[in-house]
Amino acid sequence: MYKRAAEKLTQAAILNHVIDSDEKELYMYADQAMFARLLGWGTLLLLGVVFQCIPGTLAFFIMFFPLRIYAGGYHARDYGRCYLASTLVFGILIIGSKIIAFYVNPLAILVSLMISLVMILMLAPLGDQNKPLSDSEQKKYGRIAKAIAVAEVIAVIAMMVMKIRQEIVLFSTFAIFLEALLLFFPRWKEIFHLTKNTSPPKSEPQI
Repeated sequence: MYKRAAEKLTQAAILNHVIDSDEKELYMYADQAMFARLLGWGTLLLLGVVFQCIPGTLAFFIMFFPLRIYAGGYHARDYGRCYLASTLVFGILIIGSKIIAFYVNPLAILVSLMISLVMILMLAPLGDQNKPLSDSEQKKYGRIAKAIAVAEVIAVIAMMVMKIRQEIVLFSTFAIFLEALLLFFPRWKEIFHLTKNTSPPKSEPQI
């Protein structure tokens, strides 16, 4: 779907002499990424409207996407899988927020924030095999990601002190915690495969 829409838009740009034909592949990739993001963001906003949690959804966007850009972490192999995973995870977050809203307390939020912050400070930035980072990007993105994470945790704590709407605090905490998990998941896979590959071979039974 993304590819077809991107191809039509790029072909129209070529026919109208907006871009050169030799740049078709580059612009198709950019257009495909744009359509995928717009559809993903639109779906998440729609979920926010359906479940009547627009403030929380906007808070999630504000907290998650800047951190995601610079901290990196796990990426799905293609846009379709990314869209499905994002929609599923956000749907779970919304339903989960409705369930735990009556039981959550400031201490639990604070502990979640501290754990997430430590993970981000230790692991960010993390390139993925689908989106690797150069050495210069590692240094630059690392500084920015850690600064954003610290600022966001301070902001959430400030919102708690000022007794800002609980929905906004919860979704902001979810956003930071989710990014920490996306950073941890590839590391966990590396450790798991390393342990599996270095495990001693089974000894042959003696006759």
